[in-house]
Amino acid sequence: KVQQQSTIIADVRGKGLLIGVELQPFTKASELISVAAKNGLLLYQAVSGQAGKEDSALLVAPPMTTTYSELDELLSIFSKSVEEMMQKGGHSIA
Repeated sequence: KVQQQSTIIADVRGKGLLIGVELQPFTKASELISVAAKNGLLLYQAVSGQAGKEDSALLVAPPMTTTYSELDELLSIFSKSVEEMMQKGGHSIA
C-alpha cells in the first residue's frame, strides 16, 4: 500500500520478513535510511547497480521473532519516513 501511494518507491520485492525496496532514481536510499533512523526504524543499505555502488535500494529485515504489533509499528514508521522524504523532495502521497 505504501508503494502505491508513494512517488519515491519504484518496486518492493522479497520473501517472508526480508524485503527489498527499490527507489526511484531521484531518491537516495541513504537519505531515507537516515530519516527512518530518526523515526526509530533501522533499515539497511542494499547493494544495487552494475558496480554495486548505486544509492537506490534498501532492505527491511526485522528479526524472525518480530510480533504482528511490531510489524504494524514498522510499517507505520516506514510510511511516515516515506511521507517525510516525499515532502522534502516536493512530492506528496496521492
